[in-house]
Amino acid sequence: FGTLSSLELKQAGVGLAAAVLIDATVIRGVLLPATMKLLGDWNWYLPRALQRLPEVEPFIQSLPQTAASLYGLSYLHYKQARFQQAIELSEQVLLLDPHLSEAYKTKAQSLYALGRYAEARQAAQTLLHEVTEPEKVELRLSGLIIGGIAAEVNGNRAEALADLTSAYRGVVEVGNLEMEETVHSQLAYVYQHQN
Repeated sequence: FGTLSSLELKQAGVGLAAAVLIDATVIRGVLLPATMKLLGDWNWYLPRALQRLPEVEPFIQSLPQTAASLYGLSYLHYKQARFQQAIELSEQVLLLDPHLSEAYKTKAQSLYALGRYAEARQAAQTLLHEVTEPEKVELRLSGLIIGGIAAEVNGNRAEALADLTSAYRGVVEVGNLEMEETVHSQLAYVYQHQN
């Protein structure tokens, strides 16, 4: 745009470039994440006018009973804090398809949420044992984090530190900043309770 002879086109081009730059950096890079952090769960508020939209659960239940559809229902129950149902569905999923590895994580998280820490640690260790594919490294790291937290709550600091330190190394290698933040907070929790 800068090399054109028409002043109006130059102005439009510079204005468009500035708008794209501001949108990419200031709006999407700073304001949007900050606003979402401040709003928390309010980000997902559904206005009353949209409450009449179809529910997801009846749709999932209408699907054929496959491991994938049961896992979708299990994950939905986990997100709805219906942890016991999530555990039961995850177990059904794993009976149908032991390779649907995300079900191990949902089961471990649900057990932890119910305060069944020893079982959550066992489920996390099962996840680590069963999930060996290199492309599922972040799932394995989640298992280490859940197992480490559960070990700490059960009073086994040595295992907690070993799992969380191993998870931290893996998270740094993968470059997942969100997981890195989670591991940092959990390690801080373990060290705080150690003293």
